[in-house]
Amino acid sequence: MKKKTLKVGGMSCTACASRIERRLKKTPGIETATVNFAAETLTAEIDETLLSWEDVRQAVETSGYSILKDNTSSEPSSSRTQQLLLLLLLLSVCRRPADCFDGAYAGTYTAGNDGSGI
Repeated sequence: MKKKTLKVGGMSCTACASRIERRLKKTPGIETATVNFAAETLTAEIDETLLSWEDVRQAVETSGYSILKDNTSSEPSSSRTQQLLLLLLLLSVCRRPADCFDGAYAGTYTAGNDGSGI
């Protein structure tokens, strides 16, 4: 048995991660398969006498996703990092996330709300 963590591309939600896991767990020779949507990773343990890592890649691609060539980094992608930072910023500023979008947060100024017509 050999365990490996690979970067996965093309996931847009946790249902995508679940879809990949279900597909891999049905594949003979894959002992364990865990997909982490937030980290964009697949950690699998396979029996290399039954299949290769290329077979794992093909199973993921058959599900509509991809194994990224650069599997040396465990850091989230740049766009994912930016999205997470923006979310953290919004959550730290707003009492409720909806407040940031409708101008209801106390002390927020939205053009035209003061009656000036601006």
